[in-house]
Amino acid sequence: MQTKTKTVTVKQASQTVNLMATNFMNSKEIDEDLLEIFTAGITSEVTLHIRDYVLGMPLDFGVEFMINFAEAIVEKTPEQESYAIKTILSAFYYEALESEKAKKLISEALSIKPNYSLAQLLARVFGAGWSVESFVEMRRELHPKVIRSIREDAEVEL
Repeated sequence: MQTKTKTVTVKQASQTVNLMATNFMNSKEIDEDLLEIFTAGITSEVTLHIRDYVLGMPLDFGVEFMINFAEAIVEKTPEQESYAIKTILSAFYYEALESEKAKKLISEALSIKPNYSLAQLLARVFGAGWSVESFVEMRRELHPKVIRSIREDAEVEL
């Protein structure tokens, strides 16, 4: 007999991300019951919407909060599944002018999943010394588009 696996939609995953961030803001704890959905969202091979949404969250929560939030998630995420959150966290560190931490995390992410395209891209960006201002501007331009895409693809299953 085959076990039925739980399906999660883009909408559910985005709501989970927001709920986790709000809960973390209040408790400084990661809700482990929601972590599985969060991880499924940021590692989805069906859509990049959730990963890209998390990358844009400093616009709403600030980069310092997002560093603390992502660090707490890394601590609770099994190593083999941590490549996406480490990649996201590296972008936050880079923006916070902590390029050595950013480069270390990218290296860790690539050691887990060498073909992870976002980690490969960020490794090149960090190596080229891209300006933080360019990073922030790109987020400002992309985040509203990501939110629109989440709404459009709300019922897509991850």
